[in-house]
Amino acid sequence: MNDPHRLGDGLAFAEHSPGATPGSPWQPLEARIGADSLRSRVDHIAAALRSPGREPVDLRTAASTEHFGLVARMIAAHICARALGISVSLTTADIWWQQPPGGLVQLSLTRSPQPRSPLDDSAIGDLASTIQQLFGVSPQVLWGNVGSAANSTLNLLRTARPDLLDDARQAADALLRDARIDGGALHAGPGFRRRSCCLIYRAGTGMCGDCVLRP
Repeated sequence: MNDPHRLGDGLAFAEHSPGATPGSPWQPLEARIGADSLRSRVDHIAAALRSPGREPVDLRTAASTEHFGLVARMIAAHICARALGISVSLTTADIWWQQPPGGLVQLSLTRSPQPRSPLDDSAIGDLASTIQQLFGVSPQVLWGNVGSAANSTLNLLRTARPDLLDDARQAADALLRDARIDGGALHAGPGFRRRSCCLIYRAGTGMCGDCVLRP
């Protein structure tokens, strides 16, 4: 995938024209976040996270991990686009995805004529709703993942495109004002600490830097 904005692998996104169908290997995100696909993905992640000699990883932990991975790409695309002075649509039907072997999930998006929150009527909301219904992951965990994704985007931009950092911080803080994300009281930056846990510690991998459980 090309990276015309020089964002780096963790933040880059592709673009396609509204109504267009990107060619193979791009696939519609709508299928990726459907119930059958998510069940398969979560089972795969649970198996991959299990360490030899340890109990199986519970499906809530695996589901939160799958959620975080996809949300991080969508939130990063929104924040980076706003920092670049453009807007992208995060409506489920407008997003396509691919994942090169051994690589990160990549997204292709369309531009949106008007800036709008990616949290309303979007793939982010659709994904959270389905994950909650299928696996019982609490809304606090799922929306906490969204907050962590916003802050993580700034951490990556600090190295990849420090010139975009100020505008990106404004976009991130605008997202964090959503009341579903820990009451809307958080701000992106070095002191960011979420008020929920993404559950990955249950896989024996330690705690994340912004985890509420850290001392």
